[in-house]
Amino acid sequence: MLERDLNRLPYEAVPSAAVRIFRLAWQLESWLRLMVAVELRAARQDWEAPLRAKCRNWPPKSQGSDKRLHHMATSHLAAISYLTFGELWSVIIDEQNFGMFEPYLPPRQNVLVRMEELQAIRNRVAHFREPHANDEARASLLLRDIQPGIRRFCARYNRECGLRDADQDDVTNILTDAWERVGYGIELHGPKGWLYAPEPHRSRPRAHASLAIHSHARFTRENPVGLLYRVSLSAPSGSSLDINSFLKRASLFERIVIHVLVLSNRDVGLVIPAIATADVVADAAAKFLEIARESVCPGEARAPLPSDWPETVLWPNHPLNIFQGDADDAVLEVPEVGSAG
Repeated sequence: MLERDLNRLPYEAVPSAAVRIFRLAWQLESWLRLMVAVELRAARQDWEAPLRAKCRNWPPKSQGSDKRLHHMATSHLAAISYLTFGELWSVIIDEQNFGMFEPYLPPRQNVLVRMEELQAIRNRVAHFREPHANDEARASLLLRDIQPGIRRFCARYNRECGLRDADQDDVTNILTDAWERVGYGIELHGPKGWLYAPEPHRSRPRAHASLAIHSHARFTRENPVGLLYRVSLSAPSGSSLDINSFLKRASLFERIVIHVLVLSNRDVGLVIPAIATADVVADAAAKFLEIARESVCPGEARAPLPSDWPETVLWPNHPLNIFQGDADDAVLEVPEVGSAG
């Protein structure tokens, strides 16, 4: 009987449990890396300092090794993309940094222990060792517990928050004062209401734009840490944007912005941290509006969207462009333990 049952065990060239665990680890590390990039840049002008403190070599040796093979280079250009999982997690769990990530994770002492287990599970799979019988269950439960926090992160990034006194928003005031000079052909909706296109385009603007503020609920005006500005521009009906031309000129924002957004061939945007100062944010917003407006062209764009740009460019299929943080957003693919999926 035992021999017959043993003979029925299927041969697996790659253990199916290992594949599922690797999928879970990929998703978790990708989201954690994204959170770190956003929250550090939103909190500090010297945002790479906490990364350097946890990285054995800076910039990471793996970055130089990867880019040496230029014939097969990918879009990953930032050093943060080359941190090991252990280095990335040590940045998050550091007591000086954890407050930035606390809204998205289980309590610190709880997640500290559970992530230690996950790192061991991840390393088994990454180094081609058979997983423990309970590894998949442990990894799945941790990701299920983190999924609501990832939704909160998406909401923080994508949902506009109102200021009780928009008249005191310095960026809005700077743009308002300069609008006759910088708003040529553009109609913009911001925290203080509408800024209409100066003549001769007041009644027929060449582009529609918006300025929105995104932050944690605990944000106070006296403390810009964590505050994000999102400036967006849309081509009018019957027009589109030359995305290739826009991105080439938008590269000048690389050191200022968190992300350049490409939502479609008609909609683009920038996400800028307030910690950069109101003058810098307003200047970047004004320059972006000029570049995006000049990229508007009649008819539908026929050129394919490019894909060989750094990770600071978020394409239409990027999760931060897809998920808004709603309760039914399945931001992670976590299979039921024991399923074949």
